[in-house]
Amino acid sequence: MQGLDLYAWILITAGTLLMAMILLRSIGDGAVAVASVAVEKRRADEDLRRADNAAAEAAGKAAMLEPLALNPDGTIEEPIIGIVEGQ
Repeated sequence: MQGLDLYAWILITAGTLLMAMILLRSIGDGAVAVASVAVEKRRADEDLRRADNAAAEAAGKAAMLEPLALNPDGTIEEPIIGIVEGQ
């Protein structure tokens, strides 16, 4: 087997470094793409949750402003209406 001269070693080293840079760059780009999708999904979920909370809060405020339907004796329980069956 013939030994490698300096020029061959420089080419092998440069090729190895170039391939390592390409590999690491592609891994980094993939990680950034996955992270950006996760961030966008989280932001969309957060916006949806914020809208749901605002709707629930508005419904609660509307219910708070409604007057209570009090019974003649001042209680708020609904009366039990019983229907007697005939024989």
